[in-house]
Amino acid sequence: FVDGGANTGLVSMFAAWRVGPRGRVLAFEPNQTPRAQLEWHVRKNGLGQVRVLPVGLSDQECVLEFREPDPWNLGAGTFASIPRRYEKVAIRSCMARVVRGDDTPELAQSPGLAVVKLDVEGFEIRALHGLELFIERHRPLVITEINPEMLEMAGSSPEELWSFFESRGYRAFTYETRRAIVRQRRLVLTSVSALPHPPPTDLVWTHPDSDACARLKFDSISSRTLQPRTDSSSPRGENSAHIQ
Repeated sequence: FVDGGANTGLVSMFAAWRVGPRGRVLAFEPNQTPRAQLEWHVRKNGLGQVRVLPVGLSDQECVLEFREPDPWNLGAGTFASIPRRYEKVAIRSCMARVVRGDDTPELAQSPGLAVVKLDVEGFEIRALHGLELFIERHRPLVITEINPEMLEMAGSSPEELWSFFESRGYRAFTYETRRAIVRQRRLVLTSVSALPHPPPTDLVWTHPDSDACARLKFDSISSRTLQPRTDSSSPRGENSAHIQ
């Protein structure tokens, strides 16, 4: 599991539980403040499968200015320019290193089945270009935030993000949870054939020939076939996969 923009580790901790002691979680976080909390969680829980890397992800290795426009929101830090709505706010900044994911030794040794999550405040496209070889080789399931404002501040757009995956044969899904039985919920992935306007906050991307897509069609935990089907509750009859 690759956690790009790990912050304090909420997703990394869940991923550590899912991959187990024999799996691996690579948590990339250039911001020292939330990274210290993440490292504390890793130590206290004895999570040897989690490695915290004090760098960001980009399309080339270099040192960039990292800006924090909102001291109360540790997830708002970015390598992109700051939106105008923060022009009257005192911006904290520091210099931080970014690397290409493809140059990270741990990724080069990664097994076939992999998941990548990117929440890097507008730097998603640059991070993806730095992961091109990994994506081509392993066709991981990818989860990306879509923040039009921050993508624009980084010189990108939701359309460019969509084009990156579409040109590589990936399909996009929105996701939500729905009530299944008492105290349980099920994950529902709904296929979308074009970028919605406004775009959703997050999208899941899968390649039809990937191990991840095969896992979505059959969930070994519930032992249920998860073939995409037409869901009457989905707008325009999009395909949905249901996972308990």
